[in-house]
Amino acid sequence: MKKHGLSIVVFLISIIITVGFVGSVYTDTLSFQSYSKIATEDMVILTSQNISNEVCDFLSKPFIVSKTMANDALLKNWIKNENIFSRNSLDLIKRYLKAYKNKYGYQEVFLVSEKTHIYYYNGGMDKVISPSDKYDKWYYDFKNSKNEFNISVDTDEIHPGKIYLFINFKIEDENGNFIGVTGVGLDISKVNNIFEKYQKDYGLKAYITSNSDNIKVYADNSEFFKDISNLPQLTKYKELLNKNKDINFVWNKGRNENTCITANYINDLDWYVCVEKDMDSTEHAFLSRVKHDLVYVCMILIFSIAVIASVFSKYNKLVIKIENTDELTGLPNRKRFYSMFEKLHESKTKGSYFFVFDVDHFKLINDNKGHIFGNKVLSLVAKTADKYIDGNGIVSRWGGDEFAGIIYHGSNPEKIFNKIMSALADISIQDGATLTISVGIYKIQTSASIDTVLNNADKALYYSKNNGRNKITYYNKDCEKRGRGTN
Repeated sequence: MKKHGLSIVVFLISIIITVGFVGSVYTDTLSFQSYSKIATEDMVILTSQNISNEVCDFLSKPFIVSKTMANDALLKNWIKNENIFSRNSLDLIKRYLKAYKNKYGYQEVFLVSEKTHIYYYNGGMDKVISPSDKYDKWYYDFKNSKNEFNISVDTDEIHPGKIYLFINFKIEDENGNFIGVTGVGLDISKVNNIFEKYQKDYGLKAYITSNSDNIKVYADNSEFFKDISNLPQLTKYKELLNKNKDINFVWNKGRNENTCITANYINDLDWYVCVEKDMDSTEHAFLSRVKHDLVYVCMILIFSIAVIASVFSKYNKLVIKIENTDELTGLPNRKRFYSMFEKLHESKTKGSYFFVFDVDHFKLINDNKGHIFGNKVLSLVAKTADKYIDGNGIVSRWGGDEFAGIIYHGSNPEKIFNKIMSALADISIQDGATLTISVGIYKIQTSASIDTVLNNADKALYYSKNNGRNKITYYNKDCEKRGRGTN
């Protein structure tokens, strides 16, 4: 993008930001003055939708993971053959649960077996649950419910003092018989932060509840997950909890009270995100928001040009990088290498070594293992070569299974390629075969075009291939007597 074009774009975007903000503030002010009630309704509706989106974004993956575990044939088979006296069996379930914890970073991943009533978690076997233990009430409540899943807010015995949000799924065998519960435990503070942010910013009250018994609160100090039996304002207005509508709101009016209440139904989780807003606090919150926005917009306008210019600049650099980088290996592509070679001063190239190498029997690897495996081999070779060449030169992907580059004057190319070939030889690729490469090297004596040095290095490469492969050949007169080798 040319500089004057970039300046025009930056100017237009700055104008759009300015006009958009000024227009937004002006419209918001008029709307508040004339329709404060409507503004309050809009605020609670939008807030409930935003909270719903953020909560769903946070819980969607652990929800899917828990459901996946509950339907995992491997887990069901383990429960069926559960043997608490077998070290291998216990190690297997520990590794299974720990793998999910490590992969997704959950605080806890657990399994409760209905057969033995043992609570397993990612750290091993924890306890035998019992109906008489108050900490195990969640299990028996869930077991006796008709729900496939539920959310329980509870203290964690494994981490005393911690309150976790547990996503619980029932496990059933092939005959539909209940055989256990599995799920994940999440740090509830992450969800609390979502609610606290909106409550602080907008001066409202927000919480989650359900009328289908799939939210159970066992912790005394759960602020944002509520049993519906403890919410008279919702039981009073039954039209709020209407599953046929995504969102509803009512005004709860009384002595010293004029509150707008909304309930946003989340179908996938079968619960409601509720938001309450006292109209008397709306004006204060609105004016406070406008003041903060004025401060922020001044900062944004000051730095917007620099930021936008920086973004476009980085974008241009990224485009250039993509155009000049081989997608598979991450190495410079042929186009980029031509450019890099031409920019090297003669003092840098003279005495340096131009090399070409390719993977031995690569066509057989592709034919026998497939192109996906072949691509992995090329990526591995590129990574290994780049590691050992490092600051001693440049390596690029020339095309197919061929790589080309330069080893700078003062470095020992044979030593470097011996390291590369040794590292690749440790890798078994098929039927006990090892991964090898053939290398051709040409020492640049005088300033020469890339086509000249490439042609000579290529001759040395095929001399290596015609003489047994897995070799390093420096260009010499014998290389002129070559016949074209095979891959």
